[in-house]
Amino acid sequence: MRNWPENLEKGVIQADLFPDNVLFEQGQISGVLDFYFACNDMFAYDLAIAITAWCLDKNNDFAPQLAIALLDGYTSCRSLKHAEQLALPILLRGAAIRFSLTRLADSFAKKADAGLQKSPAEFLQRLQFFRSEAENAATDKPVWRQRL
Repeated sequence: MRNWPENLEKGVIQADLFPDNVLFEQGQISGVLDFYFACNDMFAYDLAIAITAWCLDKNNDFAPQLAIALLDGYTSCRSLKHAEQLALPILLRGAAIRFSLTRLADSFAKKADAGLQKSPAEFLQRLQFFRSEAENAATDKPVWRQRL
């Protein structure tokens, strides 16, 4: 992918941190599941995956208040380097593309043991949002990204 960042800080990431992979008990995280995609990759990419997965409302529209809360929590433990902040828009689009394509591939495979098939359409909608946001960022930085 053109402009994909290469020199950001890396380490072991979960790479699939979706709500259905996190267990809660009394409002607190009690466990994280599904390390199938865990790998050594960019920390900011793992953050982009989490934003793409968690920061939407019930209509699949981006919810800036959720992104602000997630970023505030993340940066309370690990601050983002300037290069990571600059790379976040393309990492968000990359995460949306990845999950659109994997869900599309799963729908074509139609594996009997695949369980619940998830639609790629919701991630295409997220990709469209992140693309339009990136195009508009030249003139106006989104409120939720002002927290970076």
